[in-house]
Amino acid sequence: MATDVEIPELGESVTEAILVEWLKEDGAQVKADEPICVIETDKADAELPAPVSGVLRHLKTGGDTVAVGEAVGRIEEGGAASTPAAAAKEAPADTPEKPEQPVVAESSEPDHSPAVRRLLEEHSLDGSEINGSGRGGRLIKQDVLDFVEKSGNEQKKVENVEKVVRVEKAVVPGLDGDGVRREPMSRIRKRIAER
Repeated sequence: MATDVEIPELGESVTEAILVEWLKEDGAQVKADEPICVIETDKADAELPAPVSGVLRHLKTGGDTVAVGEAVGRIEEGGAASTPAAAAKEAPADTPEKPEQPVVAESSEPDHSPAVRRLLEEHSLDGSEINGSGRGGRLIKQDVLDFVEKSGNEQKKVENVEKVVRVEKAVVPGLDGDGVRREPMSRIRKRIAER
């Protein structure tokens, strides 16, 4: 026996909805009250639940406008799923999977604070050149600042600033000349714009 999945009455003034997307594939096994699709009205978006358990068959596609009470799908009760994905889920696995062990990356670079890393990058320095005065010989911000002052690395900073590359205005597909992407408004946005 087949049961139609119909668009429910969602409000007094709501007469139609848009089927935004299917959450379950055609031929998938669904359970009663499980969300199967998303519909959009001019007031709200809603997930449509399955009225019964069974195999879902799509009657409409995503993006279709449907009237309240119109069937968007059909659920065949007691049927078996006919998609390869569903069949693969039901088939038992022949070989047990080995649990993956996390890979720990060993770094020869000592752990610096964010402030120290930023200063080292700004002045193009290697942290191994500087003697740290922090706990356990760790570099602190003042160590880097003192080293920069002593070594005269300000000249390197000026050279790095001169290497800044000018970027031309990029042409990106889908954007207009002002760099703004234009998309059609959803029903909710259209309703808001009318007010």
